[in-house]
Amino acid sequence: MPSLDNLPLELDADSVLRAQAAEPQVIRQRQPDLVEVANRALREGLPLITAHVFYERRCVVGIGHGWLELAGGARLKGKVISQHLLHADEVLAILRTVGEAIERRTREVFEKDPVLGLALDGVGLAAL
Repeated sequence: MPSLDNLPLELDADSVLRAQAAEPQVIRQRQPDLVEVANRALREGLPLITAHVFYERRCVVGIGHGWLELAGGARLKGKVISQHLLHADEVLAILRTVGEAIERRTREVFEKDPVLGLALDGVGLAAL
């Protein structure tokens, strides 16, 4: 399976806050200390991220009610799949990962400092 490795990341505190479903401008006004926590999480978390993207392109060889069959024998099932890919000739599957180190560190930190742990999780999510 082909992959793209060590892709550049351009993250800031706002992207970390958005990854946590927060509105950066609101947080900056109401809880500016959380912006500094996000910046701290970036400083600690970015070096731990090893971004990889794996992808595979497959031709569609069969279509049925609620499923697509792909070259090589794989089958995608589901109403949404068949609705959106009904006329597709091929499918490109993409998987992105940020590696295990950020996740491991997030768990360690969360035990002692849940706020920083959540911010580290936000760094990982923003990187995805």
